[in-house]
Amino acid sequence: MNEKLAAYKKAQQSLPEKYLAWELYGAGFEHLGKEGKPVLLPLPKFGSNELLGRVDAVSLCFSDTKVIKLGNQHPRVVGRDLVSEPVVLGHEVAVTIMGVGEDLKARFKAGERFVVQADAFWKGQSVAYGYNIRGGAAQYTVLTEVLHSGDDGSYLLPMQESTGYSEAALSEPWACVECSYHIHSRPGPKPHGRTWIIGLCGGDLGNYTLGEGFDYQGGPRRVLLTEVTGRVEEAVRKLAFEKGFEVKDSAALAALLAKFEEKNNYTFDDIILLGKPRAEALERIGKLLGKDGHLAIVCPEVVDQEAEIDIGRIHYDFLHYIGTSSTVVMQAYRGRRTSALTKGAAAWIIGAGGPMGQMHLQRTLDRADGPCIVLATDVDDSRLAFVKERYASLAEERDKRLILFNARELTPELLWSISNGEGFSDIILMAPVAQLVEEAWKYLAADGLLNIFAGVARGTKAKLRFGSICGKGCRLVGSSGSALDDMRFTLAEAEAGRLATDKAVAAIGGINTLGEGLEGVAGGRFPGKVVIYPQLDFPLMPLSELKDYLPAVAGKLGGGQFWNREAEAALFEQLLP
Repeated sequence: MNEKLAAYKKAQQSLPEKYLAWELYGAGFEHLGKEGKPVLLPLPKFGSNELLGRVDAVSLCFSDTKVIKLGNQHPRVVGRDLVSEPVVLGHEVAVTIMGVGEDLKARFKAGERFVVQADAFWKGQSVAYGYNIRGGAAQYTVLTEVLHSGDDGSYLLPMQESTGYSEAALSEPWACVECSYHIHSRPGPKPHGRTWIIGLCGGDLGNYTLGEGFDYQGGPRRVLLTEVTGRVEEAVRKLAFEKGFEVKDSAALAALLAKFEEKNNYTFDDIILLGKPRAEALERIGKLLGKDGHLAIVCPEVVDQEAEIDIGRIHYDFLHYIGTSSTVVMQAYRGRRTSALTKGAAAWIIGAGGPMGQMHLQRTLDRADGPCIVLATDVDDSRLAFVKERYASLAEERDKRLILFNARELTPELLWSISNGEGFSDIILMAPVAQLVEEAWKYLAADGLLNIFAGVARGTKAKLRFGSICGKGCRLVGSSGSALDDMRFTLAEAEAGRLATDKAVAAIGGINTLGEGLEGVAGGRFPGKVVIYPQLDFPLMPLSELKDYLPAVAGKLGGGQFWNREAEAALFEQLLP
């Protein structure tokens, strides 16, 4: 490490009077920056309860391009006057503290390095960094009270001195990947929540029983019974008497549905259907699930109908559709309860050639407790070739069978053959297309799980044969973003050398190329993540071109192709002003 880089890492540089930032003034790339360039602004002032951070690396995310496309129609900045209060994007960042407010000098000091957990909460409200708070698409950033003293404590996670800037910044998107494999359904109705049990057997519920676990952690606070009789009703009322929760009977289902739909503000944490539901009823009932709601189908009959399910809400509202073919209600909550990959089974990653798809693929191949067969599909042959070049050796090292196919060449016979005639235990969807959900659903194995990782808009419907939920135990899950614990885990894995977050990098650039980089992300120009170094000024380039422009940096790439700490250090040594 040369003296210049050593001084940089220790924050021993003087602060400039002005800095560059990519402000967004409206919808469209023409409103990002001024005339395609970042704007020059006075160095931001920070208050006594704030920190001034130097942005060392910012990884570009497809979510950033959604804000550019929608402007102030984006849900996180809806209605905001972007001309007078522009957004500064960039939520995947590594920062170094350059200034500490008077009230924070006992907690922070200049030179400390942090990763920002973007999904911050303040007084119960989401206040996201890179959306509501000016983010890291700039050379400097103010870290507000929300970030260092929010609802969950500090959203600034300290990083080790040896950790690379890119390596740390990429812990944010990697945490989102990690989070998607830690989704858990409840073992019973939500404690102190609202549960609705609906009888759909025309009054004949003689064979149905409640089973054990309905009173999980004390049971729900309120239970609504609609056309429920027999042993299920008796068991619920007995538990209500013992545990002290409230039970109410309702009118006929049709009248009650109409009442709830008219109110348009009533939701349940759990909805349990006893018997064979009609598609129309299932669609209407599903709309009444609240966030993290569980809809359980308890039906021993064969169900061949299809119903439209809002897959956008599965992704953003964390809805769970669960079921059982037994007549014991609580068996619906006993099936596969976690989104962890099934050991020794077959998995299918749809859209594996994109940046996030490659992260999922890398994780799937790298884990000893994961599947032994991995099908990776994409519609772009060049991306598949890139994936093969990067990950075929990893699959071989881990003794796993990696199969690459252009999605246009898939046939039912091929899919069944790859999955040994049993279907896939795990299917991970990276493309926000309802038709892909409908197709993938057909190839789930018994107890299989379809993980909707792609950001499908709320209101996007997929028509699915819901008999697979109760008949085969198949499940739908989804997740959006990550929590602090996911970030801590991911950063710790990277710093311990167990997760190579930098393997996701496909291109790098300096501050003046950030706009070009985001356009590249929007257009799928790069088959991996784009990392911008705001303190440096150099062209945007894929790693494969480094040998022509920065040969000393290229010589440090892992295996001649992977970004790493050593290559990053060489970049700073050569280009720091």
